Amino acid sequence: MLSILTITGPIFILIGLGFGAVRGKVLSKPDMRPLSLFVLHFAVPAVVFRTVSSRPVYEVFNPGFIAAYTLGSLAVFFFGLFIARAVLKKDLSTAAIMGLGVSLSNSAFIGYPVAAGVLGEQAASILVQCMIVENVLMMPLALALAEAGSGKNRRWIAMLSDTAQRLARNPIIIAMLLGAIVSMVGFDLPEPITVSVNMLASVAAPAALFVIGGTLVGLPLKGMAGDVSKIVSGKLLLHPLLVFTALWFMPGIPNEMMIAGVLFASVPMLSIYPILGLRYGLDALCATSMLVATVAAFFTISALIFVLTMIGATAQ
Repeated sequence: MLSILTITGPIFILIGLGFGAVRGKVLSKPDMRPLSLFVLHFAVPAVVFRTVSSRPVYEVFNPGFIAAYTLGSLAVFFFGLFIARAVLKKDLSTAAIMGLGVSLSNSAFIGYPVAAGVLGEQAASILVQCMIVENVLMMPLALALAEAGSGKNRRWIAMLSDTAQRLARNPIIIAMLLGAIVSMVGFDLPEPITVSVNMLASVAAPAALFVIGGTLVGLPLKGMAGDVSKIVSGKLLLHPLLVFTALWFMPGIPNEMMIAGVLFASVPMLSIYPILGLRYGLDALCATSMLVATVAAFFTISALIFVLTMIGATAQ
């Protein structure tokens, strides 16, 4: 158990440090935004670029893994959508945002640090593949359904165009493409550039965790208990279970890749979840769900790592 806490402990200590810094007014909550932009626009893209550019493309992208992670994420999304619509009687926009909450992980800010703590640098290639699924499929799908339910009657072509433009400007997607070009061409980057990329990549995990802690300050923690509990349990329990099932039945998936995929699925929803819900009047529900999920994740992720460790020991 102590070895597990050496993995999860530092992660949640850094989250707590960010929370304490803002709560204690050492930093303000608006201070988290530029740090968050630094992580998203520079540090995480550096991790992605370094991973993709430093090895053959076929070693980074595993079609079977991407397919299985997609199937698991789609399964939990549509299950959440069905429960929200058929059981809870929510409108389509609310159901889509609830489905997004159970199916879209905070891969860059929490998933990567957790997986890296268990598997080391192997986690970086899984980060790249998970973010493809999340940015290219899951988020556009959920937001398209939410928009369709909002009654604004936007044309699908316009929504697809907006999605394509966001992807084209996404620094992580850009880093991925540049890394793939460097890998395929076989170009050796000058050492100053390599060192700079490594320096940026090394601060991605701690800076991301600190930002998460700071953004949790001031979020509501009352009311909406029923909806919040369903979103949190779906994200922390059902999502990793369905991803594990999909990976288990997908042939040719290495054990380390399966473990990493489950770990990425087990983390809370992405940090901009409340912002995405704001357009539909769901910012309070999304913020509360994110706060509860982040606190509960310490226990669920620790338990998951314990189970994975026991399975690994039994297999040996």
